[in-house]
Order: sequence, then C-alpha cells, then structure tokens
Amino acid sequence: MAALYFQYGRYLLIACSRPGTQAANLQGIWNKEVRPPWRSNYTVNINTEMNYWPAETCNLEECHEPLFDLIEGISVSGRSTAETHYDCRGWTAHHNLDLWRKTTPAKGSASWAFWPMAGAWLCRHLWDRYLFGRDEEFLATKAYPIMREAALFCLDWLIEDGEGHLVTSLLLRRKIFFLMPKATMCSQYGNYDGYGRHSRVVYVLY
Repeated sequence: MAALYFQYGRYLLIACSRPGTQAANLQGIWNKEVRPPWRSNYTVNINTEMNYWPAETCNLEECHEPLFDLIEGISVSGRSTAETHYDCRGWTAHHNLDLWRKTTPAKGSASWAFWPMAGAWLCRHLWDRYLFGRDEEFLATKAYPIMREAALFCLDWLIEDGEGHLVTSLLLRRKIFFLMPKATMCSQYGNYDGYGRHSRVVYVLY
C-alpha cells in the first residue's frame, strides 16, 4: 500500500506539472468548479512545496520547471511587495499566490495572511535542482539571482533580539485563536517564531 501511494504521488506530479504548463496548485488540473475552493491558488506556506518535494528525488526534474517559472515570476512582482509593505530590498511573497503572481498578503485573517517567508522557502527548490544536477549555468543565470534577492529581503527583515542574535521580525502565530471578552476572537502576536520555523527558513537560504 505504501508503494502504491508513493507511485500515486509521482503520477499526480507527472500529470499536472510539465514544461510549458502552470505549476501544480491546490486542486490541480482536476478542478471542476467555476469558483473552486481556495480559488485553486498556490498555498506556499507548505502545500506547494510539498507538491514538489518528489521532483528531484524521484527523477522528475522536468516536472519542476513550472514551479521555477512561478518563482521567477513572483521574484519580479515580489520586489514591489518587499518595498511597499516592509521597506526592504529584494523580493518576498506571502502565504498565498495566484496565477497572476500576486505576492501581497491575501484577504482574510492576519493570522495567516502576514507570513512573508514564502519567497525564501521556495528558493530551496532552486537549490535542490543544483544539488541534484550540478548545473552551474542554471545556478549562475537563474537560481542565484533569485536566491540573492530573497536573501536581501531577509537581511533587511531580520532584527536583533538584544542577545546578539538576528531573528525574524514580529510575525503572527498562524491559525492560533483566542476568545476575548464578549466572545471576540483574536490571534496571538509576537516574535516567538523568530527562533524557530522562520529562522530555519532563513538559515537554509543563506
């Protein structure tokens, strides 16, 4: 059963992500709705990355190409987002993208919308391509320029924690809600994650 499930995952990526097509999104090419759930967008705080984890390890490198095209596109639109929202250099993207390479925070609760680490995390896929293929031309002409600009954003985004460390700036705790007086809902805000997930994303990029 495990082997069958593994092959099914390979089939899904082969079927919906080929050179010249769009990257695999939440519903993929199997969406049948005019208004699909989550608009068939790219949720890039985990889902899109997971779609492509098998690409290099399963010898499906050509299936990675649509994602590289997506990353290249958002590295352009994400420059305006980095400058306008954070007064930072480089480029960034938030947790949700669409076909038109929108990189600004998505509509909805700030508890998930304000997560500007997607660009840095997606760059891992560019590095994986280089690690598997050792294509220095790909690294020099496509991957490195995009990775460098994402690193510049992180450099401007990091703050000192008072103990000699650079950590990510204040971020919202994702999808953790609390009931306040009169049953109003709020999200916890703080830099607790500066030492955890987000710092790891930055570390891997650097």
